Formats: sequence, structure tokens, C-alpha cells
Amino acid sequence: EEYAVRAANPDAEIMGWVSPKDVASWMKKSRALVFASLWYEGQPLVSMGALSIGLPVIVADWNAGVEQVDDKESGFIYSQREDLTSMLSLMTPLTAKRLSQNAFKQRESYGLSVEGHVKQLMEIYAKVQSRYL
Repeated sequence: EEYAVRAANPDAEIMGWVSPKDVASWMKKSRALVFASLWYEGQPLVSMGALSIGLPVIVADWNAGVEQVDDKESGFIYSQREDLTSMLSLMTPLTAKRLSQNAFKQRESYGLSVEGHVKQLMEIYAKVQSRYL
């Protein structure tokens, strides 16, 4: 994936693991989040966090993050690793602005806070527990 990013944008900065504070800082100045995990990643919070602040997400269809992205509305979904380069080239400033506005409008569906996420999770647990007790 790094090769595809560098092919599309030789000036791209690829940071690897950073602190949550640094993640938030990078998200605020980015055009899109590329969620290029090779694993399924059950309900990734980083993509929800990006979408909730209006940052479009580019994600592969083999990843659970795909469930959060409305293709061509709040980000892009690709099917083959080789497609990432073309997804990056589609993310022009004008397209990023449109996707960002759409993502931000849908922010409540992504979970806006850790507290909100935990509250929703506890509600799910309570429903499941009530079925078995």
C-alpha cells in the first residue's frame, strides 16, 4: 500500500504508529484517511473518527471499515490493492470537499465520542443479556 501512495503522491508523509493526539492533528490537516489495512479490522474506530470530523475515508472492501463509508459519498471503496492508486488520484480538492461535507452530515451515525460509543455498546449488551436471563 505504501508503494501505491508514493506512486500517486511522492511527497506523501507516511507516519506509521503515532499517538492519539498526533492522529487528531494529522486528520485535521489531511484531505482523506487511507485505511489500507490488510486485515478485516472489526469495526475500526479510526475511520469512524475520521468520518465524524468530515474527513473522507478510502477503504478496501475486505475491511470492516467499508461498512462506515458510503462509496463516492463519504469516501471511496476499492476492491483490489492495485486500485488504491486510482482512488488517491480521484481525491481532488473539489471531490474531497464534497465527500467531507457528506461525511460530516452523517457524523452522528459514526459515534461522536468514546462515551457515546460505550453507551451504545452497553445498550447492545443489555439487550443480549435480557434474552438469556
